[in-house]
Amino acid sequence: MSSIISASDIKNILTENLIILDARAGKEAYQNYLKKHLKGARFISLDKDLAEIVEDASFGGRHPLPDLKKFTETLSNLGISNDSDIVIYDDKYGANAAARAWWMLKAFGLNNV
Repeated sequence: MSSIISASDIKNILTENLIILDARAGKEAYQNYLKKHLKGARFISLDKDLAEIVEDASFGGRHPLPDLKKFTETLSNLGISNDSDIVIYDDKYGANAAARAWWMLKAFGLNNV
């Protein structure tokens, strides 16, 4: 299956191991998630889960990668394991936080993303 799928393709991967991540970005990301998201989707924050934001962006950039231990805890808290089938979406057509989450999960060694 392609790394980029349509909403209708999700029905082809409905398994007990399916985890859907809502990776919106922006100041109101979590509030927008609470207002409307795919049924069963779990929220993952660009700023808190997919980055380790520091006070001075000159040290690591705007969204430096999180500490490996912290990211491992995030995945565990989301219920993600090596057996998970993971679908990620965001509100920017996959061009922002969803792409970063996909890359980070693949780099972490998860295959079914």
